[in-house]
Amino acid sequence: MTAKTWTVIDLILWTTGYFKQKGIQSARLDAELLLAFALDTTRVRLYMESDKPLLESELQAFKALAKERVEGKCVAHIVGKRDFWKSSFLTPPGVFVPRPETEAVVEFAVANTPRSTAGPLLDLCSGSGNLPVSLAIEFPSARVTGVEITPLGAATARQNATLAQVQERVEILQAEAIEYLTHTPDTFAFVSSNPPYVPEAEWPTLDLTIRKNEPKSALTSGVDGLDLLRRLIPAVFRVLMPGAFFAFEYSGPSQTPTLLELMTQAGYQSVAMHRDLAGIDRMITGKRPD
Repeated sequence: MTAKTWTVIDLILWTTGYFKQKGIQSARLDAELLLAFALDTTRVRLYMESDKPLLESELQAFKALAKERVEGKCVAHIVGKRDFWKSSFLTPPGVFVPRPETEAVVEFAVANTPRSTAGPLLDLCSGSGNLPVSLAIEFPSARVTGVEITPLGAATARQNATLAQVQERVEILQAEAIEYLTHTPDTFAFVSSNPPYVPEAEWPTLDLTIRKNEPKSALTSGVDGLDLLRRLIPAVFRVLMPGAFFAFEYSGPSQTPTLLELMTQAGYQSVAMHRDLAGIDRMITGKRPD
């Protein structure tokens, strides 16, 4: 019997169904990303060449990647990178993977900070460096500091700054955020953060892919998820320039009232909540008075 010839679109459709059976929510996207990686191409190119038959070597390479995904490894760790804003970021296992919704922090910075600013700008809990690197791209005259507590995260963020060719303006420090804020003599024209904010009790309910591959310390922060943010909010206020904004991501509507109150109590003005594309409370912003 002649072996089946798999085309690009055949494989995408079959793998999407298989991933769905295995409970993978982003089945189609994951199939596309893994196949594009196996073929050393782009997702757009896959559909331009949808009828292209795969070589046996290509098919075997893709099957190995799909097996890793079904076993619980996230796509970003399988392929070693994740696209965010205008760059692609290295994401080795053990480093927090950038999420698309976090791009709203960059969008807010661009809309509310002069593009000509010399900064300095600051990002706390930087992970792979997606926010400090993206800020450096958007503010070409500014120096940016990223603060990341884990050695692997800090090293990865430095690599990503180099890959984006902004390493001369981006400094990545391995430090705890509050300790850094306590001792820095600088004030900043914008501060961002995607801190840990998941309540401890929710950790066992998170997707297995997250629990197996991403550092718990980058996700959870106390009983209600707000232990670090309770300390960050007043500490950041002290290092903001007059009129400068602090923008940070958080878990969702259950945390909104507490965070809005903490921002007001700390002295921020123009405090606002922003929803993500799914309509979920996702980011809070506020500025130090002029």
